Amino acid sequence: MSSLRSMLASTLVRLRDESGQEVTEYSIITFALLSGTGVSLLVFLPNAINMYKIYIGGFYMLLGLPIP
Repeated sequence: MSSLRSMLASTLVRLRDESGQEVTEYSIITFALLSGTGVSLLVFLPNAINMYKIYIGGFYMLLGLPIP
């Protein structure tokens, strides 16, 4: 019974310790940055590709003009 109490006491000491808080905060911030980057890529990447197509299409239009 005393070994169970000592095990529970050591578990409570570990739970009260704040050493894992840094890792948790770091993982939450990293997840937020990565998921924000992923969502922004999903939103803005198609628009960026369309703008690039228009930009390149402008070069082809200028190159195809009959004016020397």
